[in-house]
Amino acid sequence: MAEELHANCINCGKCQHPMDVDDISLFCMECAPDEAPCLKVCPEKAIESIGGAITLNKNKCNKCGECTKVCPLGILDAIIK
Repeated sequence: MAEELHANCINCGKCQHPMDVDDISLFCMECAPDEAPCLKVCPEKAIESIGGAITLNKNKCNKCGECTKVCPLGILDAIIK
């Protein structure tokens, strides 16, 4: 079964390799950083943009759950507990 690629995907493979940073627990490229609802609602600024990817800095996150309410994919539900 072929994987469905995001409309902006250039098949570079960067999203498939975890970053070598201990405080990052999310690497998402679904939303553009200027449109990412999770980045806009995070009161702690724990949702960050690094190189065009949306990341969650777990050291800044207070697990309030505001990002989980607006994530169009629901992937933050599994991370923010």
